[in-house]
Parts: sequence; structure tokens; C-alpha cells
Amino acid sequence: MDYIHEIVKIEEQMPIKIYIQKLSTFFIEKHWHSDVELTYIISGKIDMVNIDGVKYTAKKDDIFLINSNTIHSFFVAHVETKTVTLLIPYEFIKKTYPEIGTKFFNCMCFSNANNEKKFPFDDLRTILDQITEFYDKEQLFWNIKLTSLSYELIYFLLKNFTQNRTESEIITNNENLEKISIICNYIKNHYKKSLSVNKIASIYSYSPEYLCRYFKKHMGMTIHKYIDTIRLMNSHRDLLNTDYSITRIALENGFPNEKSFTRVFKSIYEETPDKYRKKLLNKNCLESQK
Repeated sequence: MDYIHEIVKIEEQMPIKIYIQKLSTFFIEKHWHSDVELTYIISGKIDMVNIDGVKYTAKKDDIFLINSNTIHSFFVAHVETKTVTLLIPYEFIKKTYPEIGTKFFNCMCFSNANNEKKFPFDDLRTILDQITEFYDKEQLFWNIKLTSLSYELIYFLLKNFTQNRTESEIITNNENLEKISIICNYIKNHYKKSLSVNKIASIYSYSPEYLCRYFKKHMGMTIHKYIDTIRLMNSHRDLLNTDYSITRIALENGFPNEKSFTRVFKSIYEETPDKYRKKLLNKNCLESQK
């Protein structure tokens, strides 16, 4: 069972990937990718959207765009939420608009922010509603219409939501992402083992103090919390997909003991792993009987 339940169709001839998602309780760790990511809330809410260290709550009709290589994470607690998320390959944008490297998108519309008048979000919602309609119903020639709407969306975003980026911002962002990527990849490849700040720092010839400061500055969380987050993500998968004991799940995913795993799990899901597993099993049984 995945963290996100997705209906996914990826057509080779289409310039973007479309995901219509129904979410209940899920947590996505801080990550980044080269694709430009645009999310539109159809119903429910996302309790926490963290974009470059700034936290938002996204509700029905809210829209947010995450620029290429921007660190972000999400959390939905309990309420069923339906979203449409579009992934626009950065290389495709660059091919059609080579100047994109000097620009960034400013496309954020949250219910608690007064930004409706500044940008044409109503027109953007119209395009997104059309994409959702044709994607869901698979009407006649739906793939042709979606391809057309994809180009219209990219044109609309470039025309209405781009701003200039300074040269220093471009250089600094690329350098920091390269350093952070190396550290994060090491943690993802070794999370099952014992990890310490001293060990990671020595591998990359940093002092422990520098590593802690640098990581917190650019990831918005301590390196210890990031390690716990990676372990939790993988533990969550095992909790749902296996009948392993809680202790076994904890130990096989790098936690020193069950108590440590339970503490980290409760900080995100607000209940113990055992209760969470039983609740989802009961829910799945009820749904299968319908």
C-alpha cells in the first residue's frame, strides 16, 4: 500500500503528467525534483504544505506551484482530500522557453492569503477544472484535448506567473542543492544502520557543528529529524504491507527500539503504530464488504 492512492495515466505524447489523488492520512518527507509541480485542491484540505521552510494550509480551491528543485513536503491528517497534481518537466519548459533558467514561478493561492486580486487565479482554475473533467471521464478524444489543455496551461503560467531570478540566486541554489543531495542520499541509503552526525560529517570532511547548521538552514529541520523522517516513511510502508511486529519494524528500519519508533510515529500520526494499523485494517475490511 502506497502513501498516496493515485489514479495515474501517463501518455508519452503529452507534455505533462496528471495525478488525480484521493488522500486520507499521509506524510511525504522533504524532497525535491526538477519537475515543476502544480497542485489544485478539489475537496478537503492539506494540513501542512512546507515549501522552502514556509508552512501553509491548503483548502478547497487553493492552488500552489512548486518550482523546479524546491524543497517541499506535505501532511494530511485524517480528512479525505482530493487533489489534482500536475508535473511539468523542466526540460520541456526549457526547450519551449529557453529563458526559463532566469525566471521562477510565483503561483500561490491560499485561502488565508490575500492574493486573489494580484494574479488571474479564476482563469487558472477554469483550465484546471477542464483538465480534471477530461482526465476523469475519458471523453472521446480525451488525450487530444488534454494535450491541448496542457500546452494552454504552460502558456498561461509563463505569461501570468513568472518573475525574474537574480544570477546569485541561481548559483547559490544549485550549489546548495548539490551538497544537500549528497548528504540526503547517503542517509536514504544507510537509514537502516546506526547513523550519527559525527560519522556523516567525517565522511564529507565537515565539522559536526557546520553540518548541523548547514543542514538546518537549507532543509528547515535538523539532521536528526530528517533521519527519523526517512526511517518513519519506510516503517509506515512495512506497517501497512506486512504483519511484522512493531518491534521488528522499528529495528529493521534503523530505530534503536520500539519506544523510539512509537514516539516518532505519534508525533506525525497522533496515535501509536499498533492502533493506526488496526484502524486501517478495520477500514479496509468495511470497504471490501460494501
